[in-house]
Amino acid sequence: MKIGRTDTTTKPDSTIKIFFKAGSLLILLVFLSSCAFHSGLMTGNASLSDPEFSIVDFAIGSSETIKVFGIGGLNADAVVLEAKRNLYENYPLEKGQALANVTVDFKREYYLIVSKLKVIISAEIVDFNAPQGEDIKAFSSLHEIENSNNHDFFKIGDEILFPFTGEFRKGKITNISKKTITIRYYDVRNRLRTIKQPDTQIFLSGSHPGGIEFNVNEKVTVPVSTDMDHMGDTSYLSKDAVIIGLGTESALIEYLDDNHESKRAVKSYEVLKKN
Repeated sequence: MKIGRTDTTTKPDSTIKIFFKAGSLLILLVFLSSCAFHSGLMTGNASLSDPEFSIVDFAIGSSETIKVFGIGGLNADAVVLEAKRNLYENYPLEKGQALANVTVDFKREYYLIVSKLKVIISAEIVDFNAPQGEDIKAFSSLHEIENSNNHDFFKIGDEILFPFTGEFRKGKITNISKKTITIRYYDVRNRLRTIKQPDTQIFLSGSHPGGIEFNVNEKVTVPVSTDMDHMGDTSYLSKDAVIIGLGTESALIEYLDDNHESKRAVKSYEVLKKN
């Protein structure tokens, strides 16, 4: 009678399966990983040999392109051109102004079959409109009056909220003039933009201007309009709210409506009541 024996050696098929699983895992890890490379260059644009100039702002523009298997998107020259166009859209130059110390930064990312190129162009905006001789002192006095006019409330660098396309966006003040305030913000595609707004439509979110009895994050009670009745009259209900921004004449408040959805509204200081 023959006695069988158990074969304890690993079958070739099992070894192949193990190597196949390990190879698949390695490929997956490589696919999910990415590499990024940064480079940049800096060049001059405006001639700064004339001593009568001032740096009035800092301009930024960006653009990006994505390729799959090296197909699609824009070439490097076109991406730089789009970034330059974006810069001029964000910061239109006035007469007597020019760009200086222009910097072009490239960021390249690779995800196995996908490559992404992002270009960021930045520059200083210089102004050659400075007055000459004896007019400088008079100009400086006038400039101080314009910037202090109604703007001991706001300061350059303040974080603010401002109305834009039916909502309130975050931004930062970059310049203050007699009638408007220049705001720098990011749009929905994370591109840096600028906009000018009247000071009455801007609300401080990160500092207190003084002279205002209310504070950001303070709880208040406000009258909120409800649906009109059959006579066409609008009724109001008192709602608990929180101040999220302080303006020159009113505050930006946030509250929950009857459906427990967050709402924002602008209310004058006269109608606000402390809780």
